[in-house]
Amino acid sequence: MPPADPLFLGIDLGTSGCRICLVDSRGEPQHQQQTPLPESRIITGHRCQEPRHWWHALETLLQAREALRSQGKKVVFTNGVFDLLHRGHVDYLAAARQCGDCLIVGINDDASVRRLKGKKRPIVPQQDRCAIIAALRAVDHVILFSEDTPENLIRALRPDVLVKGADYQIHEIVGHDIVQSYGGSVERIRLTQGRATTNLIDIILQRYGVEE
Repeated sequence: MPPADPLFLGIDLGTSGCRICLVDSRGEPQHQQQTPLPESRIITGHRCQEPRHWWHALETLLQAREALRSQGKKVVFTNGVFDLLHRGHVDYLAAARQCGDCLIVGINDDASVRRLKGKKRPIVPQQDRCAIIAALRAVDHVILFSEDTPENLIRALRPDVLVKGADYQIHEIVGHDIVQSYGGSVERIRLTQGRATTNLIDIILQRYGVEE
């Protein structure tokens, strides 16, 4: 008798709730259950070996952060929109991960992106942006936040290292004062030149003959 196909725990985030299911190695659902989203609208994703993906509330991520602290692990935090993933994003997150032992990425939800970048953004919805970033090898956790800045999230997580792009000066980085107040460090990472979401949007518009 051939061995049974292993099952993995997965989740699909929707606008009204999350679909929790067991999937086989081909990604086919075997059992599923509908569960409402937390009232806080703060969802995190954790990349691990088994189950492949699991999504937690902020409280669970805080527990994971405390466990890492007790093990002497250095936790790194960064944040962004991460709309239309490109090499610049991948290079940046890989460099951020090298600053410590665990990388937590805060991602702006759709409403906050519209406030920050205008009504045409984001192009990729928040559920997809979270899933894509969580799948990257450099990323250990992702968390979706609804405020314009991650200040309160940084205050709650108390990362050992706060990372942002080198296009920001230290004093311009949200949360730098919080992290430095308890002895944490703030790192600026040089961005990959010529790689940006706005560049991708411009290329698509030009090649398909659409003028904004």
